[in-house]
Amino acid sequence: MIIISCNSQNNTKTNTKMKTFDIETFNKNKNSLGEYIYISDEGTVIKQQELTGSYWEFYKEEDSYFEKVYEYDKNGKLKSSFFSFPNDFIKGILKEYDNQGNIIKEEDLDKPFTYSWEDIKKYLKAHGVEDIQKQVIGISRRVDEQETTWSLEFNGKYKDIKGHFVITLDGKTGEELEIKLFKGKKALGKDGTIADYEIIYKKN
Repeated sequence: MIIISCNSQNNTKTNTKMKTFDIETFNKNKNSLGEYIYISDEGTVIKQQELTGSYWEFYKEEDSYFEKVYEYDKNGKLKSSFFSFPNDFIKGILKEYDNQGNIIKEEDLDKPFTYSWEDIKKYLKAHGVEDIQKQVIGISRRVDEQETTWSLEFNGKYKDIKGHFVITLDGKTGEELEIKLFKGKKALGKDGTIADYEIIYKKN
């Protein structure tokens, strides 16, 4: 469901209290899409999902941009946990667990990105984004042997231009690598369409 790309990792084994998935309660309450959504007494929105080979649990607090995500095997035993910017990228410490609930691996997903999430929020604000939840269309990040990058898609401004932008930044320095302005849709073949962008800037 989510692709993880990161080279920084450590193996460890730490005892932790076993967290399990309540399969019986989920099965009683799930809808036709295989989801069960409810709100805790503290106001946290909790969504549970059944996908091929796993159960997933998402905890979203009202004042947070991120969800805490737990993955369980089909027996309800915890497999992994991490934080997610919904449907876009994952951050923080990715933890993996054995069948007894012990942490067997921890991976710092933020380590390659010295241009951090806090820096991203400042960049967005400087480019006309006053409300991340309303104006941001998507945020993703990538690290491989060639580069470490952030990709931001939002409605805001760049210099004196207002519009819908897709901007790629260096994940270590924050340097702008590419600035694209969405112009609308253009024809693709006989019946299809494709996004049409104007490249405002591209680093050579």
